[in-house]
Amino acid sequence: MLPQKNFKDYSARLLKAEQSIVLVKKEALIRIALVFPNSYQVGMSNLGFQEVFRQFNRHPQITCERSFDYPPPLHQSALTLETGHPLRECDIIAFSVAYELDYPNIVKILMNAQLPPLASARNDWHPLVIAGGVVTMLNPTPLAPFIDVFLFGEAQPLIEAFIKIILANKADGLKSSRCLEQLAQHPSCWVPRLEVETEIQKQIQRDRRDQPIQSSVISPWHHFKNMHLIEVGRACGRGCYFCAASYIYRPTQFFPTEKIKELAQNNPFQTRRIGLIGSALSDFPQLTELCRRLVESNFQLGLSSFRMDKITPEFMAILENAGIRSLSLAPEAGTERLRRIIHKQLTDEQIITALETLKHASITHLKFYFIIGLPFETPADIEGIIVLVQKAINILTNRFQIAVSINAFIPKPMTPFQWCPMATEKDLKHIRQYITHALRRFKNVTVMRKSIREELLQTLFSQGDQRVGHLLLRQVEKGANWKSLFNQNREMVVSFVWREKDMNTTLPWDFLKYPVPKQRLRKLWEKIRTDFLTD
Repeated sequence: MLPQKNFKDYSARLLKAEQSIVLVKKEALIRIALVFPNSYQVGMSNLGFQEVFRQFNRHPQITCERSFDYPPPLHQSALTLETGHPLRECDIIAFSVAYELDYPNIVKILMNAQLPPLASARNDWHPLVIAGGVVTMLNPTPLAPFIDVFLFGEAQPLIEAFIKIILANKADGLKSSRCLEQLAQHPSCWVPRLEVETEIQKQIQRDRRDQPIQSSVISPWHHFKNMHLIEVGRACGRGCYFCAASYIYRPTQFFPTEKIKELAQNNPFQTRRIGLIGSALSDFPQLTELCRRLVESNFQLGLSSFRMDKITPEFMAILENAGIRSLSLAPEAGTERLRRIIHKQLTDEQIITALETLKHASITHLKFYFIIGLPFETPADIEGIIVLVQKAINILTNRFQIAVSINAFIPKPMTPFQWCPMATEKDLKHIRQYITHALRRFKNVTVMRKSIREELLQTLFSQGDQRVGHLLLRQVEKGANWKSLFNQNREMVVSFVWREKDMNTTLPWDFLKYPVPKQRLRKLWEKIRTDFLTD
């Protein structure tokens, strides 16, 4: 943990440890505070956040500094990292939002900046507050009470258009009706105070083949310590019904092997640690060849979670040469029946084959991800998780340390499961206790603890509308605990979290253009239900 004496000392230590290719100008026409509402370690491990930081600072009339949710005793410091500039004195405060559970931090940061958290209570002298990021592209409405403008899509095509409008209206004021109306006319911007006349679409750069995102800043204080991250592709073509990554970006695109190798070889930090990032990393067509060539060039590799049906002896040998000793795997469900229902294309035979291959590798740590509370889950599916872990133990022996992560199903907007309810707190608690008790007798297995309260909040923020935003505000302003607020607003919480949604009901995010048409998702959900009932 980085020691903190005061903000100046804390920021100086972070900045001194960084290697950066981003030039932050001392003065410019527009000053932006780019805020990641989580820790520095989490924020600077996010390639999207780094890319926005780089893109803003590329413009000659923009200076962009970073800010985070700082640790105690600095947690009330609403200041920029680079110069300690107060957020309230910036022209624009831009939130980059990656996780629903960071929503409370957004409200806290605005309050710590001595700004009214509600957009309706801020005047023309206050900064323009904007927001973007992957979760806002799913359902931004719980954050709408606090945000002046949302930007939906990828950084490069959006930022250029946004800056053009901002610069054209600088003299009249960034919160003038003229400026906000021009922003609202952009097909990928949403100004909550103005009526939506047409569907808002996400601006996606369709041809990204030669433009993978890569690290702009590395540091020993990131989660990926001094590792240069390179995106090998975007989106996922697997189409798992519970996963927004399969639906928010279409189509799946991968970057050329030669381009990725070139970026690794010529990385500006001259680090030998390369991290390959992508929602569908395992499906990269030439992943084995790419990893082999990087290892032959004496690079150490870091990989995001890996699909079990892609594990081969050849690939494991390459990972061993790369010095990788741990791997994350996601069976998701304990039985092939339930994996078929959720469209997780992974058979029991493929899982056993992968485990047999891992047995002969030098990997020593494995992490398994499972989801509980899935639609149409039965007690046999829960038992299947225990059986699957037991099979892994029998095959791999006690040489392996196994971490088992049991996560609650969170219904995500714009997926076929967006109409589904979440399992009750009682059921989730019972299932976790049952699995934990069953696996406790194995010394080399650890069941990772999860907060049901946080999972419930994640569902509420994922599924809710602006009323949830006002509930969030009351929690932050008054220090009320979530349990009492849930009890006082029981019907609203039940309707968003535990009640199956009517497929003809307008959903809070329906004003956004669906990447996969809503009608197609509806037919898919109806087919899933029909197939299950006749199974």
